[in-house]
Amino acid sequence: MKIDRLFFLIIFISLLLLTSNGCVHHNLPGQSTQRLLGKKISTLMYDDKSRHEIPKDPAGIIIFPQVIELALKKNPDLSIFSLEIRASESEALQASLLSNPEVDIEMNNISSYGKNETTIWLGQLIELGGKINRRTKLAKLDSDLAVWDYKAKKLEVLTEAVKAFSAVISAQERLKLHKELVSLSEKFLNSVNRRIKAGKVSPAESSRALVELSISRIELEKSRNELNACRHRLSAVWGSLEPKFEKVMGSLGILTSLPSFSKLKTFVDQNPDIARWAVEIEQRKINLELQKAGKIPDPTVRGGYARSNDTGENSFQLSVSVPIPIFNLNQGAIEVAEIRLEQANKQIEAISVKLLSQLKELYNLLSSAHQEVLTLKNKTIPEANNAYKLIDKYYIQGKYSFIDVLYARRTLFEVKARYLVSLQDYNKYIADIERLIGQRLDKIK
Repeated sequence: MKIDRLFFLIIFISLLLLTSNGCVHHNLPGQSTQRLLGKKISTLMYDDKSRHEIPKDPAGIIIFPQVIELALKKNPDLSIFSLEIRASESEALQASLLSNPEVDIEMNNISSYGKNETTIWLGQLIELGGKINRRTKLAKLDSDLAVWDYKAKKLEVLTEAVKAFSAVISAQERLKLHKELVSLSEKFLNSVNRRIKAGKVSPAESSRALVELSISRIELEKSRNELNACRHRLSAVWGSLEPKFEKVMGSLGILTSLPSFSKLKTFVDQNPDIARWAVEIEQRKINLELQKAGKIPDPTVRGGYARSNDTGENSFQLSVSVPIPIFNLNQGAIEVAEIRLEQANKQIEAISVKLLSQLKELYNLLSSAHQEVLTLKNKTIPEANNAYKLIDKYYIQGKYSFIDVLYARRTLFEVKARYLVSLQDYNKYIADIERLIGQRLDKIK
C-alpha cells in the first residue's frame, strides 16, 4: 500500500512537469533528434567520390590537387575547428536538458522513540517563459557559428596552400634561371680566355668574368636555399615539419581577362566572415529574449509523502516556492543583451566595408600585376633576349665590349626574374581575392 501511494505521487509530479509551459523542449522545429555534422566532419565535407582515408606525405613529384587534398585532410588548424563543431553540438544537447529533480527526507521527533514522523519530498525546478527552448536555440546557433568559423578557416587554408604551391613553382623556376646563368657565365669565361689567348682582349677581362661567375654561383646557392624554405612552408600547410616531396609540377597561369570589380563585389556577402553574422545577429536576438524571460520567476514544485509512526497515518503534501521578483529583474543582463545586438548590427556593416575595401585594393594590385606580367612576357623578355643574343654573338667578333655583354646578360636575367616575381604576386592576389569572394576567378563569367 505504501509503495502504491509513493508510486502515485511520483506519477503525479511527473505529469505536472511534462505539462509545464516551456519546460521540456529538446528538439527545435525542423531539427532532428541528433545533429551529426560534427561527428561526420573530419576536416572536409567530402562528396561520395572523395577518398576518405588520410593520405600519406607524398614523395617524388606532387601536383596541385594532391596539395589541396593534403591541406584539407591533414591541416592541424582544420582539425581543431572540426572538434569545436562537435563540442558545440554537445553543448546544445546539454542546454536542452531539464534540471535534475531533488529528493529530501525529513524526520521529526527523532528523539521520541515510536513517535517520529518521516516525510519524503520530491521537488523539481520548473523553468517558465520558454527558457529551456531559448537556451537550446542559443546553443544550436553556437554550433552553426562554429560551422561558419570552420568554413572561414577552410578558405584560409586553401588560400595558404595556393600561395605556398605558387611560391614553390616560382622558386623552382628561379633555380633553373640561376643554373642557366651559371652555365652562360662559364661559357662566357671560356670565350674570354680564348680571346685572351688570341691577344684580342686584356687578361683583366678574365678576372672580371670570374667575378661574374662567382656572383652567379652565389645567387644559385641562394636560390637553392629559398626553394628549400618554400618547400618547408608548403609541407607545413598539411602539418609536416619536413617535406618528403622532391618537386612540384605545375605552372603559374594567367587569365586572359579579369572579371570586372562590380561583378566580384557581388560575391563578398558569401564570405564566411560576413555570412556568419546573420547567425550571430539571430543568436543575440534569442539571447535578448532569454534574458527578458529571466524576469519571470521559476517555481519549485515539491510533492511529499509523510508517515507518522505514532498514529500510523499517511498523508500527501504539496508545496510550491516562487522567488519574489523585487530587487533582481535581470535588468542588467537585458541591457547588455540589447547592447550586444546593436553591436552586432554595426559589426556586420564594418566588416562589409572592410572586405570591400580589401577587395578593391587587391583588384587594383591584380590589374597592375596582370598588365605587368603580359608586358614582360610578350614584349620585354623577347626584346631583352634578342639583344643579348646579338651582343654575345658580335662580342666574339670584337664588335661589342665585355661591358656590353655583361650589361645585356644582366638585363635579360633581371627581366626574367622580375617576370617570375610578378607572376607569383599575380597568383597571390588571385588567391587573396578568391578568399574574399569564396569563388574561383576562372569560373566567373
